[in-house]
This record gives sequence, structure tokens and C-alpha cells, in this order.
Amino acid sequence: MNNIIFLDIDGVLNNYSLIRNYGLDYIDNDMVKILKNIVNITNSKIVLSSTWRKKATDRLLVKSSLALEGMNFIDCTSVRSFDDRCDEINDWLIANKETVSNFIILDDDPDASNDNLSKHFFQTDGDIGLTNEIAQQAINFLNLGLQI
Repeated sequence: MNNIIFLDIDGVLNNYSLIRNYGLDYIDNDMVKILKNIVNITNSKIVLSSTWRKKATDRLLVKSSLALEGMNFIDCTSVRSFDDRCDEINDWLIANKETVSNFIILDDDPDASNDNLSKHFFQTDGDIGLTNEIAQQAINFLNLGLQI
């Protein structure tokens, strides 16, 4: 059984200011290090749920950014004809239910959650990205089932 992190990129591993300064394909290594802390402490696996999963070049950028910190993603959520991230996450959870012990969703977009997923949803601020405070909340939830 695995802890799973459903990972968005824009607004999580970068922020809007960094995107304006460095371009749409920028991933911040400091935020990747915060993610690594979550992964290491909770022994989690990453599933890419970001729109970055849709293009091979974007997936490769994510893969190389994560690899700098010794991480990788194990899978991507499906791509539906309409962009409904919470349904795509639900589809993945149903298909992999025997392997998931707990999960979180790291995303800046509230559309990544619904009533069934809300307690697993850790929303970042797209103007800031992933913070140590959100990381600690995610760690507590994954390790102890707690959400602060």
C-alpha cells in the first residue's frame, strides 16, 4: 500500500511571478525540495495530475526536475476530453484502489477537489507555490490522517 501525491505543477512547483519571469516551462528547485521532504517523510509516490502530463515534452521537464532531487512520478492521471481534474483523480483511485493507503492532492485550483476529495486537498496559493507550512500539513495528514 502506498501514500500517493497527486501533483499539479503550475502554482505548486512554481508560481505566477516565476512563470512571468522565466516562462511557462519553469519549475522551481526550492519548491521541488519541499516536495521531496513530503515524499521522504511519508514514503509517498507521485502521480502527475497537472496539465503538464498531456505533452511528452512537459512530462520530460517534470521528470528531469524531480530527478535532480532523486524523485520521479509513477503514473499520470487519465486525460479526459474535458478538463475535470477531480474526476480524473477519482478514476485513477478506482483503478488503483488496492495499492493506495492514503493520498493528497497538491493543487492551486479548487476544481481539483470535490466533496469526496476535499479532506485530501491541500491548496497552494498560485502566487506563492508550495510552502513548508502546506508541506507540514500534508505530512501530518499522510502519516497520521490529520489535517490542520
